[in-house]
Amino acid sequence: MVDVRRLYHGAGGKVHSRPPAHDPLSTKEHCCSSPAPATPASCGSTLPFEDVPADRGSPPPYDECSSKGQSLKAGLDAAAIVAESLGPDCDRDPDPPEYGDTERRKNVLEPSQGVFFPLRNTDTHVQPIKRKRAPTAAVCTAATSTLDAARPDKLQRSLFAGLDSRLVHVLEQQQQQIHTLQQMFKESQKRNEKLEARCDELERKCGELEDGQSGNVETVENLDIAVDELQARCDALEKQMPDVCDEMEDLKEKWLKECREEFEENERGESIEDSMANQIREGVETELNQIRRRVLRALEPTHVNEEVKTK
Repeated sequence: MVDVRRLYHGAGGKVHSRPPAHDPLSTKEHCCSSPAPATPASCGSTLPFEDVPADRGSPPPYDECSSKGQSLKAGLDAAAIVAESLGPDCDRDPDPPEYGDTERRKNVLEPSQGVFFPLRNTDTHVQPIKRKRAPTAAVCTAATSTLDAARPDKLQRSLFAGLDSRLVHVLEQQQQQIHTLQQMFKESQKRNEKLEARCDELERKCGELEDGQSGNVETVENLDIAVDELQARCDALEKQMPDVCDEMEDLKEKWLKECREEFEENERGESIEDSMANQIREGVETELNQIRRRVLRALEPTHVNEEVKTK
């Protein structure tokens, strides 16, 4: 049987199975037989590639195994912690087989008896050697299984305690944030109410201004109409009114002419001396009349008293 994958590990391409345990003679014959000529291990036990091995099936793809391995990650971590705490007695195999090399583990280690069969040629045979670390591995696996069975509750409790403390801290932070958000929301509501009140007042004032503006527009339109009417009337009156300046000029000339004629007539009838004498005479007469009146007023009471005494 040829396994091409084993060529890359330097052990040849031929895989041998364990001989039956009930045939001790064959073991002795193999031990006493003459050894094969010295050839390298990588070439002497290699079979030609024309011999096609039997179809034993390929290992499952990595994607399928990774999904299963993720579910067992927590258990494996706990087992690793327990194995480290037990000490160096539970040393594992430092060079485990590759993921695709599934047949190597089956041929090297017998699960029932823990016997190791090294690779050999067809002409040579070596007696099986017992694996010394098999009991230690068994003890380690047993101890790990018992500790894993005993410690899940403690691990879960510690994990839950840590998670509870973190969750409490996160919840407190969230409550604080919610409280601050509520305060901000209340403040924003108050501001919105104040702004709404201001908006209502501004709308009311705008409505009043619009009403006043509409009234002012109506009055201005009415004034425009009245002004237009007055302008039309003024134009008509200006057309009907005569030229006053010309009339005043005519009146002025007429009055000057009349005054000149009267003055000329007075100068012709009397001279200046006559006029002055007449004026002086008139003034003296007026003065004498006034003095006479005063004397009469002063003499009237005495005359009345004398008449009363005589009676």
